[in-house]
Amino acid sequence: MRHPGRSRHDDPAIASPEERLEKALTGYLRVLLDDAEPRTWASFFARCAYDNDEAFQLIHDQAIAPFQEKLVAAVRMIAPASIDDEAVRLRTTAIVTGMAGFRLLRGILLRGMDWTELKSAHMAMVDVLIHDLTRSDLLTGTP
Repeated sequence: MRHPGRSRHDDPAIASPEERLEKALTGYLRVLLDDAEPRTWASFFARCAYDNDEAFQLIHDQAIAPFQEKLVAAVRMIAPASIDDEAVRLRTTAIVTGMAGFRLLRGILLRGMDWTELKSAHMAMVDVLIHDLTRSDLLTGTP
């Protein structure tokens, strides 16, 4: 799994926090769904994440945590003040781990959708999903 790179939610050309978050999550999911990384890397990552071992600590600190912290800050801008920081962090973590599942549990996605592979039409559906998610009660509703 490659590092998502520079976050698109930092782009000053995009006005709304929802749109910046949407662009960042879309980019993240496209990296996850890209088959450029070998399956052995996804398997290694999944094992390390499950074991929560020293290897995962390094991966987390270098790649996941910086991106996740930026996402938490972006979600905080969208969420009402009545949602405390721990709830914002949990909601953001649910999104990040759910999206990682699209890569690590690819068979569930493909079989659940009755797809044999990911095609551009499917990616368009995923884009709509992310758009809806960034404007959903998960982020904007009260606990």
